[in-house]
Amino acid sequence: KQQTLLRPLAGAVLTGAPRFPAGTSGIEQGAEAAWRQLLKAHGPAKAALQVGGAFAVALTLDDGSVFMAVDKFAIQTVCYRVDGASLRYAARADAFGTGKPSLDPQALFDYLYVHVIPAPRTVHQGVHRLPPGHYALFKDGQLTVAPYWTPRFSPIARPSFNALRDEFRTLLRQAVRGNSTPA
Repeated sequence: KQQTLLRPLAGAVLTGAPRFPAGTSGIEQGAEAAWRQLLKAHGPAKAALQVGGAFAVALTLDDGSVFMAVDKFAIQTVCYRVDGASLRYAARADAFGTGKPSLDPQALFDYLYVHVIPAPRTVHQGVHRLPPGHYALFKDGQLTVAPYWTPRFSPIARPSFNALRDEFRTLLRQAVRGNSTPA
């Protein structure tokens, strides 16, 4: 289910294919209910860490605060703009089109120089994209953006070629199995 409409402090943006942990209550009512249960049980940073797969979520919670998160590689995106004491969010930066668009010169330079506009910047001035592995909480007019996941690289001291080959093949099979759809 993909929604790209702008949501000013109401509704939800739910994109991608989140994988919720087994036994997550609320999953039978859908992704939004599952997210709300995880948030209630674990809080914002730990709720996002529980979910795997490619996802983007933006929810207005019961207390009026807004929770947003994207997967560890930002395969799915959430864009946002703070307008005074309110937050507007959408799945795409171009959904904020009101009047004449104001382009961000640094974003244009980044795109021409490195062929990408790194998050949190977007091509539109004042519109930001949540970086990979981050969550945001907008509460009482204050936006907090923080990582819920940081990659860790710990090289193996003396790796065995055979062990690495077997691990690679296992991971490859799991990845193909997990992303395959029956014909």
